[in-house]
Amino acid sequence: MIHSYSKFVRKSNENFNEDFKTYATIGQLRYLPTDLFWHLLRASSVTPEQLPETAGKLELFEMWPSWDPKGTGNTKRVEPDVFIRFSRFDLIIEVKRKDSEGQTSDQWKNEITAYHNTYGFDRKILLLALGGNSNLDCAIDENQVYKATWMKLLHAVHDYSKQRSYFSCKAESAEQEIRILEAVEEAFAQYNEYVVDLLDTMPNDDLNIEIPLNINEIWKIM
Repeated sequence: MIHSYSKFVRKSNENFNEDFKTYATIGQLRYLPTDLFWHLLRASSVTPEQLPETAGKLELFEMWPSWDPKGTGNTKRVEPDVFIRFSRFDLIIEVKRKDSEGQTSDQWKNEITAYHNTYGFDRKILLLALGGNSNLDCAIDENQVYKATWMKLLHAVHDYSKQRSYFSCKAESAEQEIRILEAVEEAFAQYNEYVVDLLDTMPNDDLNIEIPLNINEIWKIM
């Protein structure tokens, strides 16, 4: 799917937008086991220690829901990027395409108000502001909005995928997880966002390369 979309973009000269980035990353990560899905989302936060360690079961996953705008200033609807209901809390994810700018406290307030209009006040609600935070010094907004970055999410995805790949005997479930994580890394690559492994952090087996010193040694191995 990502390859097909990339080909379409090249033909139409359109840019990858934040909706596709949301779908190709978070939309794919939801197919992981719930504990791992939440672990990766939590790791994207600037202050993961301030978020719950566990989320419980995944009960609902909805992208671009349309919520009641009463009290927000919007006339038709309020549309957050992602809404997830875990058994232990509800989560709104507001996405911006790049890490540099775009998030606003007014938008967060509108989404929280619209959430309460739609679902009431019975459940704990968290909002993860992913990307678009120009100031990370104050990582938690007064409305309990948790700031997060795409780069932290990418590093978490990459690190977990690498850890799983090191096991010589992998269960089928682990192979499935790796394929999902690699697909998400591929999506990040469409935005020229990568993780570069430094040589001193790579396994020794990857560094055990002997280079012939002269032409005679090259002939010996041919």
